[in-house]
Amino acid sequence: QISGRQSYFGAAVAHADGATISGVTVNNSNFAHTNSAKYNGGVVGYIANGTVENCKVVGGNIVASSVSDSLGGIVGYATDVVISDCTVENAIISSKSQYVGGIVGQIKVNLGILTIKTT
Repeated sequence: QISGRQSYFGAAVAHADGATISGVTVNNSNFAHTNSAKYNGGVVGYIANGTVENCKVVGGNIVASSVSDSLGGIVGYATDVVISDCTVENAIISSKSQYVGGIVGQIKVNLGILTIKTT
């Protein structure tokens, strides 16, 4: 079980800028964020100017039990990123967040860079 009260929250990475996150699998994680965090993700809480590829969440619960800005099965908040070949299987994603998504909770494009692809 992963729990906490940080501003950025992810099972693998809380905050990344200019990074490539690849090949991460989160199995049967009980992800419980109990405070008003800004960005919550099953793998990455927040990522800017980077890449998330070949990542998956299998089973478990991804829950933000209080109001947060965004919650995603893979990424909570993404800006100017490439997300490819990421999946969420048999997981419960639940929140009182403004933005909740199976793969990404919230996306912002500043530099005109956004690619989401799956096979």
